[in-house]
Amino acid sequence: MSKYFKLLFSLFLGLFFFCSYGKAMEGENLPNTINQDYIIQKLASNPQINSVRSVANGIVQINSSGSIAGYYIGTTDKVSASSTYRVATTNNTYYVGVKNGTYYFWVYGNGLSTGSVAPIMYAGALNVTNSCTNETKVGVTGTGTVERCFVAQNGAIKPDQSGSLITCAAGYTISQSDMKVVTNECNNLSMSYGGQTLTKRYCKVVYSYECKPGTVVSTPARLTSMQVNAGSLSPNFNGETFSYKVAVSSDVGSIKIDATAANGSSFVSNYGPRTVRLNYGTNKVVIKVQNASGEQVSYTILVTRADNRSTVNTLSNLSLSQGDIGGFSAEQTSYFARVDSSVSSLEIRASLYDSKAYFEEGYGPRSVDLAPGLNTFAVRVRSEAGTLRVYTIDIFRETGEENPGTCTADIENVALLKGIDITTDLENISIPSIEFDSKVFTYSIKVPYSVANVIVKGYTLHEGDLVTVVGGANLEEDKEEIITITIRSAECQEIERVYTIGVTRTTEEIKSSNSEVASITVEGHEEFTFQANEPYSGITLKKNEKKLKNIIVNTVDEGTTCEALGNEKLKYGSKIIIKCVSEDETSTSEYVIQVTGVKKGTNVFFIIILVILVILVIVYIVLRLLGYKIYFNFAMIGAFFREMWQKIKNIFDK
Repeated sequence: MSKYFKLLFSLFLGLFFFCSYGKAMEGENLPNTINQDYIIQKLASNPQINSVRSVANGIVQINSSGSIAGYYIGTTDKVSASSTYRVATTNNTYYVGVKNGTYYFWVYGNGLSTGSVAPIMYAGALNVTNSCTNETKVGVTGTGTVERCFVAQNGAIKPDQSGSLITCAAGYTISQSDMKVVTNECNNLSMSYGGQTLTKRYCKVVYSYECKPGTVVSTPARLTSMQVNAGSLSPNFNGETFSYKVAVSSDVGSIKIDATAANGSSFVSNYGPRTVRLNYGTNKVVIKVQNASGEQVSYTILVTRADNRSTVNTLSNLSLSQGDIGGFSAEQTSYFARVDSSVSSLEIRASLYDSKAYFEEGYGPRSVDLAPGLNTFAVRVRSEAGTLRVYTIDIFRETGEENPGTCTADIENVALLKGIDITTDLENISIPSIEFDSKVFTYSIKVPYSVANVIVKGYTLHEGDLVTVVGGANLEEDKEEIITITIRSAECQEIERVYTIGVTRTTEEIKSSNSEVASITVEGHEEFTFQANEPYSGITLKKNEKKLKNIIVNTVDEGTTCEALGNEKLKYGSKIIIKCVSEDETSTSEYVIQVTGVKKGTNVFFIIILVILVILVIVYIVLRLLGYKIYFNFAMIGAFFREMWQKIKNIFDK
């Protein structure tokens, strides 16, 4: 009876709801504020939310009254499809799982079309803080913890958010083993609460982490291209070649270097692509790049600017308006003349052989005043290229009776040097010698780039003369510096002479930074094959070989030096390390020769026994052929060997 009563009651309710729905659709204009695919039910009594509260980790209890069709739960105070979700329920108490955040709640009731009546909002928002939070940490060093939400739904538990939890700071690394679970609330997670099954359940996992200082892995610093706007690179550019030469004509006053750094490389400040002013002769230009680890590589370009300037610094004529210098020669630089005591001044007349040469200011043709006695004057001529030649004129004005105390010695041979010594403060560096002549007052020499200072000593021809040297310190590259040596006579103090030495410090010699090896051979091991790109090259030792006799290393660049380490007491598994250092000592390379086998020698004792047996057999056969009968006393032979064995055993027993 009860079964039929329930069936009739259900049919009655169904007809009642259907009629109510039809009436509402026919008689009302319904605003479209809620999606139309929601369940549409008839309101029996006014629905409302009475309270919301957190009751467990991430579980919110919603208490309502009236006939409830479902709830909206959202993170804003306005219902929208993107921020809310709908749950149908017939209970006046509903449980929902959420993660940490601020939530708003709405309710709608039975019997109202969801498109006709807006849900009713609960007045207050609920801030949930006892569930879980998705954390992401960036630029981290050291240790710490981080929290991540997981969500259980449809029988599976998965992270609520993807992506990295930890990003270490530059220079720090983290591995999987450095991330460890501290707490995991997702174990044995229940999907029911208060007798109701939850649609979603959130839980948290807390991880510990450690960002450790790590080696920055980076590619070698390199260029991918380099070119010049004048001349051409020699050899052609290659990222693994670091030294180049360029020749340009005399009229090229500057050169532009363009270059491109490889991925992961950058130019060192002030050493990137640029335009460089060129001096005549050799100019050194350095392009430097560095990688992420700060390792630097230099590409050096020697730019030689042709010097077509004239080097002629001679006179075509030299004379005095009064007095005779005894004939002129362009290569002779020292002259002497006497004039009468009445001559108080005269003109020095000089003409340049080359129109491109010039007189130094104050040292060309000019009028000079003469004091009684010796007067010394210089004519200084520089070529277009800047080389200096000094002509010295000693003019002796007769003293007469008015100055009887004036020096009357052989003035042509006073205040002279008998030798010059030029050295440096560096050990094992020699300075080129000069062909010295007491009557030649101008010299020029070139010193190595490593020499920045020279020490000049002058040795006087006459004892007591005073010598003063000026110059010789802080020599500039590829520039002539003038050193003067002044000698004042002790006998005739009014007489003074000056020697000049032009010193040019040469351009720095480029040293290779390439430490690579072209080939390695081992004497007596023709089978050995060098493998530059492999971690090691294997070799098999000969019998009793404890050291490789001669390891021959051919390097890519001549200046590279190599040494073999570990080439002694060799055995199976031994490693010989070939360590090479570049000429400029900025890079090193290591190559390994590993002993992968040892040849076994022949058993000499066995060979001796075998030879003896062969001889005995031959003797036996010969004797038999000759008609001899040979008998073996095996009992005696056995006794002999037993006696020998006993003696050997007694030795070892002792």
